[in-house]
Amino acid sequence: MPAKKKTEVVVVEEKKPLSLKQYCMMPTALESINKNAYGKIDPEKVVSALLRMVSDNPEIQDCSHASILQCAVEGVALGLMPGKIQGNWYGIGYRNKKTGGKDCQFMLGARGMMRIGYRCNVWSFQIDLVREGEH
Repeated sequence: MPAKKKTEVVVVEEKKPLSLKQYCMMPTALESINKNAYGKIDPEKVVSALLRMVSDNPEIQDCSHASILQCAVEGVALGLMPGKIQGNWYGIGYRNKKTGGKDCQFMLGARGMMRIGYRCNVWSFQIDLVREGEH
């Protein structure tokens, strides 16, 4: 009768992916926001506003955390806080053809343009609505 082989069960602890909040609250992420901020902006307030913006917009909820954080860094570099209500800037979700995933792209809003203009002493703006299909 052949001897029974002793089998070992190896338990591999599976790491859960980080949530967007955990990713943005990492010290390196907060440092990146703080380092690139125009003026004094509290990084934790930026993350809080960013999380609200993402929860309100299902289009960007599937985007990579790094691309969402990059949008926030671009916004604070201009001195603008994220948020749909403020209208300073928006995150737009796009399909990344290289990775097959979704990335979030920074888009400056009309109010954000006006805020930047006011800082540069531009006081006159003409803003027109562009509809789908118009060039």
